[in-house]
Amino acid sequence: MAKIPTYENRRSPTGRFTRPRVDNTSIRNAQKIVAFANDVLDEKAKNEGYEAGIEAQNNALKEGLTYIEAENQYTIAGSNFQKGANAAYIAGTQKKIKDDIYKIRTQYDGSSIENPIPNLDGFNAEANQLRDDIMANVPSQLQPDIAQYLDNQLQANFQYINSEKLKYDKE
Repeated sequence: MAKIPTYENRRSPTGRFTRPRVDNTSIRNAQKIVAFANDVLDEKAKNEGYEAGIEAQNNALKEGLTYIEAENQYTIAGSNFQKGANAAYIAGTQKKIKDDIYKIRTQYDGSSIENPIPNLDGFNAEANQLRDDIMANVPSQLQPDIAQYLDNQLQANFQYINSEKLKYDKE
């Protein structure tokens, strides 16, 4: 057999060369996946809480109950449940306000047979009584929104009756 020539050196390798270090990225990747999953679940909890709040408040309004508060407002689902319940309560109250003011307006705008003459004082008296009744039952955190809507509706209907009165006075 033939001998294979090899390089022979008496030097031994030294520690000056450092081996490349490959980072373990599995932990960072897992953290990113967990963070994304948490974001998705948080968004799902927000949506479900909001929808549950709207549904619960609408059911309560249909049954004649007034206002529903979330059991735990310090969770994502609980705080969004409260937002949904507030939105449903405001929408239901606005519908009731609009219907009640329309009934009062038709009594005093001069279009009915019983009251052919527009009557601003009668409208104001009943409208203020309606305002007091509604605001007495509205939760304090929703009063600014409801009061602003109610005042806008009262003002618009007052202006309508006033214009009807001016038309009647010209005749």
